Amino acid sequence: MQAFKVTFPEYSDYEFIRRNGLWSGPGTSGHEQNLKRLTAIGRTEPMDPETILAELYSPNTDDFLHGLGREVPFLVSEKAMRILRDHGLTGFRFGSVEVVKIATKGRGTPREPTGRGEPEDLIEKPSNKIGSVPVPRLYAVHVTGVLDVRVDQDWTGDARYLPGFALPMNQGEAPDLWRPRIKTEIAGGWTFCSTRFKQAARAEGLTNVRFVPFDDFMHEHRAGHG
Repeated sequence: MQAFKVTFPEYSDYEFIRRNGLWSGPGTSGHEQNLKRLTAIGRTEPMDPETILAELYSPNTDDFLHGLGREVPFLVSEKAMRILRDHGLTGFRFGSVEVVKIATKGRGTPREPTGRGEPEDLIEKPSNKIGSVPVPRLYAVHVTGVLDVRVDQDWTGDARYLPGFALPMNQGEAPDLWRPRIKTEIAGGWTFCSTRFKQAARAEGLTNVRFVPFDDFMHEHRAGHG
C-alpha cells in the first residue's frame, strides 16, 4: 500500500493566507466573529451547525484551500468536488461552506506586504468586497476514514506527540482519505490519501495541493521528535 500526506505547497505565511484564506468552524477561534459578519451581509445563521465560515483574500480561489486540520483539513472548489465525487473516492463527505468576507476584487498581481503587519491582516484589514464580486462555491471535506496503524517499537520521541508509526501489514479495504489511529488516539492534524486520490487530483490538474510520500513524511516526523 502506498500512502501520501495531503498538504499545501511550500510557500510563505503571507502566500498561505492569500491562497487559503481564513476559516472557522463551531468551537474554533473567530467563529463567533464570523457569525456576526454573516449577519452584517444580510444572511442568517446556517441551519447546519457544521457549516464552515470562510474569509477569502480573493474571489478567485484554487481547487484546494487548507486551514483547520482535524476533521476538515481543507475546502475544495466546485470543480474539485465534482472530480472527487465522480472518481468514487471514499473516506470523506462534503459539507457546507458560507463565504462571509472577500478582501480584494482579485485583479492583478498581489503586492508584497510593506509593513510589519501579520499575514492575517491581508484579509482582516481591508473592507468586505463580497457585495461587488462573484462569490465562489466551496465545499468542506469532512474526513471520515480512519486507518489503524502500527506503533514504531523503536520510537524514542516526546511522549506528548503521536509516536512514529508504520502502515498495517494487511490494509484490507483502506479508505482513499484517512487519519491514522493508534488504539483510541486519532492524529486529527494529519490527513493521508491513497494513490487513487492522488492520481485523480493530478490527472485533473487540481491546484494548491501537495502529496508527500508516507515514508518521507514519517522519516521527517521521527527526525523531528527523536
